[in-house]
Amino acid sequence: MIKATGAVLIALLLSFQGFSLVSAKAAIRLPGDSDTVYTVKQQDLSIALEVVISGGHTYLHVPFSAYREVSGPEVADIPDLAKLFDPGTGLPAVIPAGTNPSYVSTDTLAGAVTYQVAADYGSDKIRGMLPQLNSGGAVRAHLWVDSTEHWIRKAVLDGAFGDGGKDASVQVDMSGFNSAVTISSPTA
Repeated sequence: MIKATGAVLIALLLSFQGFSLVSAKAAIRLPGDSDTVYTVKQQDLSIALEVVISGGHTYLHVPFSAYREVSGPEVADIPDLAKLFDPGTGLPAVIPAGTNPSYVSTDTLAGAVTYQVAADYGSDKIRGMLPQLNSGGAVRAHLWVDSTEHWIRKAVLDGAFGDGGKDASVQVDMSGFNSAVTISSPTA
């Protein structure tokens, strides 16, 4: 079982709310709360959008405005990063389903010795974790697994899940395992 309640950094080459998504940084408290800041860009303008998912509610904070609760179809466009750790559809379920597994190297990440392994995953497995990563074909994953704690420290996914089916890469860096995380529902 993966236990992560710390920061997750995701660099995506996708669109989010009509902007190009550059990166995201999230604090996650399992099983389903997260506080994520998305950095998005349109031409030369970069802004930060904050999304808080807490107690089954989703709140969006756009610069120079108050938090507002998001519902209905708009929620489907917002990645719920806590789902990466769902035992049924997240990383714990998906990782063993990889095909063509291979050992790549032994590396040190943030002071931890990790084993880098690679495997291929069907688009349905990736979409089950995050529906926004909709690939038309197989996705190649490189995972850095802590040699002692067996936590995933880093994952890089490569596949055709960019806008219009373009090749894209997603990198997830994980840290702060089992650390205290406070996520509060904002006042909408």
